[in-house]
Amino acid sequence: MDADKPTEIPATGWWQVIRRAWAEAKADQVPLLAAGVAFFSFLSLFPALVAAVLAYGLVADPAQIRDQVKDLAASMPASGRDLLLQQLDALMSAPRQGLGIGVAIAVIAALWSASGGVGYLLTAVNLAYDEEAARDTTKGEPRPIGRRNAVKADSVPQ
Repeated sequence: MDADKPTEIPATGWWQVIRRAWAEAKADQVPLLAAGVAFFSFLSLFPALVAAVLAYGLVADPAQIRDQVKDLAASMPASGRDLLLQQLDALMSAPRQGLGIGVAIAVIAALWSASGGVGYLLTAVNLAYDEEAARDTTKGEPRPIGRRNAVKADSVPQ
């Protein structure tokens, strides 16, 4: 029986769909891929935070920055919020003379880590959907950041 809408699938059909999806996710090691993508996403968070705080620190008072970040982080889990605020405090205790060069270094680090994270995300999506990469991403490194970070329509499953 072919269903045109999900509401036309009987209960036994849904059970088959769940079993096939579970088996496919297990075969593609989707939990491992998700953990890797989450790791690299989290890894790229701190360079981006450093770049944002240093750039904002060029024009704002450090105490004002901490108050604003504390308000924004109120919805985060306690352990994540504490870690974020500890890192922010460490950044704010640095002397203000090196902010300009610090911003440049932090932006480069943030773009590099985000570029790697996006590359791993695209690899994970390709593996999960059993797709081959359309091009060899190892040739020509380092690639221009904007081109590497752009999510292309051909890598998203149709």
